[in-house]
Amino acid sequence: MKKLSLVYLTFLLSACSSLPNLDVGYYLPKSQVVITVNQIVACKDVANWSYTVLNTIDIEEQYSADTSSIKYISLKNIDSWYSKSDIEIGLKDDGRLSSINSSNSGHVGEYVDKVVSLVSNIKSQEIKPDSHICDFVVKHHETKFDKAIGIYTLNLVFKARNDFTNKVDNKIHFKPMNITSANYNSYSDFLGSISGSFTNTNTHSTEHFKNIKDITNTEFIVFKVPLLVKVQVDVINKSPTTASKTVKAPHLSNKEYKLPIPSAPLFGTNGFAITLNEKGEVNKIKYSSDNSGAGGVDALTKLYTLKESDKEKVTELNTQADLIKAQERLAKCQLEPSTCE
Repeated sequence: MKKLSLVYLTFLLSACSSLPNLDVGYYLPKSQVVITVNQIVACKDVANWSYTVLNTIDIEEQYSADTSSIKYISLKNIDSWYSKSDIEIGLKDDGRLSSINSSNSGHVGEYVDKVVSLVSNIKSQEIKPDSHICDFVVKHHETKFDKAIGIYTLNLVFKARNDFTNKVDNKIHFKPMNITSANYNSYSDFLGSISGSFTNTNTHSTEHFKNIKDITNTEFIVFKVPLLVKVQVDVINKSPTTASKTVKAPHLSNKEYKLPIPSAPLFGTNGFAITLNEKGEVNKIKYSSDNSGAGGVDALTKLYTLKESDKEKVTELNTQADLIKAQERLAKCQLEPSTCE
């Protein structure tokens, strides 16, 4: 798994100095889905060929920078001549905001997104004799042959990606990765058809922060409230397989909210720290206020942590490789019951 690198900009201010007159730019996130359909075709090497087909659909959310517009944090708006200030801004490789005054340990955001976006349905067609499809399987260069039980297995892979920005065509178009379109069409009686679509629900995701007061006199971070898009994929054959998932699409939304970054008071300190997940949502935010001027003796600290239910699902991770192996085992089991575990 590719690790996300963070770029940190740190500005430390002494009592007689100030933050530079600098605006730090960052991008808001955008999303897309990457969909993989695997079809395992298994054929048993007997006088009368028998075959089975298993379908698996994986829907994965991916997030990156929406470079169509850029937001800025002005350091001068956080600074003041009479107080000490320091700020650390973390940016991802692509320019998305990762954190302010907080280290983002690990890469849980990327990992969790892949877990919860994995939707897998494994279904198989009935076993039936036919040499037409099995002739193709036997001759394919990626076919595996289990000599001990006389079974050939071939994994056909189809890919699609979509960012939901096409307002004319809401269809998701799949590209065969290891079979030509002509060959696939000629075996459609056995393999069926693959189709997908997306629907903008015109519903926004939950807003976690309400009653944000006027912040015209302070600096702030801009967030999008994502629209929800429903994605559906169908494999139509002897055993129809369907998978659907609701995906957050911040780049389709015009709805924003702003969280204030407090500037330093005349006496005491104002603390602020925030970390964001891969989707650009607040994972943890901390505001602290100390007006005692005594270095935090009477500090009042409030810590808000949004429940990351995704973390509870980490143990449910099934990688695509694991699913393919599961398909192959099931296909062999159907054709040769003695291999069933």
